[in-house]
Amino acid sequence: MEYDHKKMILSPELWPKGPILPMTRLDKSKNFGKELGIIFKGDLNIVRLTDMFSVPQTAHELNRIPCIVYDNIDEMLADGWVVD
Repeated sequence: MEYDHKKMILSPELWPKGPILPMTRLDKSKNFGKELGIIFKGDLNIVRLTDMFSVPQTAHELNRIPCIVYDNIDEMLADGWVVD
């Protein structure tokens, strides 16, 4: 059975790292062929282009991280993002 990324995204209570869910998509121009991102509970349609080890501690720092805003989760998944 294929992993249900949308179901996981819509179920923050199942996220192993609390309010943050690591995401990835294939990108051959990046290290190891992956682009890393995270989403936050409450902002499910915004992928912030950082990794779990570089999550900022303040809202001001968080707002400085480049991000991609999608209209909905289906659009994000169609753009290649999956739960990591």
